[in-house]
Amino acid sequence: NCVMVAGGIEAKSVGRNDAYYVKVLALDAARELYQLRGHTDTVHSMQVSRDGRWIATGSDDATVRLWELSRVK
Repeated sequence: NCVMVAGGIEAKSVGRNDAYYVKVLALDAARELYQLRGHTDTVHSMQVSRDGRWIATGSDDATVRLWELSRVK
């Protein structure tokens, strides 16, 4: 089992474009499994595919990103 958490720092205040991210954490071991970076504004929505291989994220940067977890680390 895992949980997804959206977070980051205010990118505009630190001049970074990769400051917004989603972390996927394992509940059983309290460890980070994945960190999904690429959005340039606040992430407001996340959805996991039924088979657990894909995560879709939506952001105020007007993008939707599709992440294949086997390719993320």
